[in-house]
Amino acid sequence: MLRLRFFACRRCDTVVSVPDVPSRCATCEATSLEEITQELGDYAYFVAAGRSR
Repeated sequence: MLRLRFFACRRCDTVVSVPDVPSRCATCEATSLEEITQELGDYAYFVAAGRSR
């Protein structure tokens, strides 16, 4: 099973999670997506503040 990697489009601030590097942003068509997987730590980025998993 492939693990998901997270990429951010700095042009439109869209974040996607996919197993492979996308060639372009699906929202704005930009070709410069930045991998942010390591910045997310334990995925607290996606958990609402004050809520436990």
